[in-house]
Amino acid sequence: MSHPVNDMIVDQVIDQVASLQDHQVNGALIARGIPGFLIVDDGVRDKLADLLLLEAMERPGPHG
Repeated sequence: MSHPVNDMIVDQVIDQVASLQDHQVNGALIARGIPGFLIVDDGVRDKLADLLLLEAMERPGPHG
């Protein structure tokens, strides 16, 4: 069973990546040390979403 806060974080990351244009996806990947892609498809967006989700889950919450 998942936690509602974790579900909310996942939904926010998915929405964030979905709202990005292709060049913004490439820029975000390059900023994280991953080379850009000529074609930004669902797999590339999934890679960025995974990275952003890891970053969001590592961020400390209000209680530590």
